[in-house]
Amino acid sequence: TVNDTLVDETEAKFRYLIIDLGFWIFGKKVLLPIGLSRINFYEKRVYVKELTEENAKNLPEFNDDLKIDYDYEDLVRNTYSMNPATYSY
Repeated sequence: TVNDTLVDETEAKFRYLIIDLGFWIFGKKVLLPIGLSRINFYEKRVYVKELTEENAKNLPEFNDDLKIDYDYEDLVRNTYSMNPATYSY
């Protein structure tokens, strides 16, 4: 479930979707880089190819008190890049 978005205010661009993993890992929220998603507005769905339960477990947890800095973003990017198939549609 998409809970919210993070926007780069200086560039006015969407950066991440905040995803609640719900049924996979109860209560865990993670960041999904906007470029890895395929959004179908008609169906009200977001698709991410090759995001498995195992991949999701390895993603760093996000919470509203967290400071999103370069190191955290690097951790997120590296976790997604562990599975190169995530980048293809």
